[in-house]
Amino acid sequence: MRSIFRSWKITLALVVTHIVILGLAAHPSYALVKVSIVGDVNSSKIEGSLPASEPSAAKVGIGGGLLLELPFGLEIGALYHPRQLGTGSENLSARYLMVPVQMRAYPIPYFTLGLGGYYAQGIGNIQNEFASTKTSETFAQMEFKKSDFGLLGTVGFDLPMGALISLIIEGRYAYGLTGLGKSSSVYRDSKWRDVHGLVGFRFGL
Repeated sequence: MRSIFRSWKITLALVVTHIVILGLAAHPSYALVKVSIVGDVNSSKIEGSLPASEPSAAKVGIGGGLLLELPFGLEIGALYHPRQLGTGSENLSARYLMVPVQMRAYPIPYFTLGLGGYYAQGIGNIQNEFASTKTSETFAQMEFKKSDFGLLGTVGFDLPMGALISLIIEGRYAYGLTGLGKSSSVYRDSKWRDVHGLVGFRFGL
C-alpha cells in the first residue's frame, strides 16, 4: 500500500512539473521573437533653467505603437509620443516618433527589466495655446530642435493570457541628454524627462 501511495505521489509530481514546464515554454518571454502592441500614457517635462512664464510643467500625453524583441533580448520599437507642457495660462504640445532600443531581460517569470536608449524625431508642427488663442508653428519657428536622444530604463510585468500571448504592463523613464532648444532659445540648456506607462499585448512567434 505504501509503495502504491509513493508511486502515486511521484506520478503527480511529474505531471505538475511537466505542466509548469509546458506553461513556461508557451509563455511569450520564452519565444525567440516577440511583437508587442502597446498604448502609451506619458508625462513629459523639461528640466533646466527657464523663465517662470515658459511652459515647463508636465502634462499627460497619450500615444502608442509597436515593439519588436529579437533573440538575445534586443528590443527595437516605434512609438507615437506626444509631449505636453503647460503653465497656468499657456499649453504646448509637440509630437514625436520615438524609437526605443534596449536590452531586455526576464530575471524571474512574469517580470521584466530593460536598459538602453532612445531617439525621438519631431513630426508636424508644435501646437501652442495661450490665453485661449491657439497657434501652430514649426519647430524652427519655436526655436526647438527637431530631434533628441537619451537613456531609457524599463521595469514591468509580462502576464500570460494563453499560448504565446501575454498582457504587458510597463513603466519607463527616458532621460534626455540633448538640449531641446537651439542656441538662441531659452530652452537651449533644457532637457526632456519622460515617464511612460505602457499597457498592451505581447505575441511570441
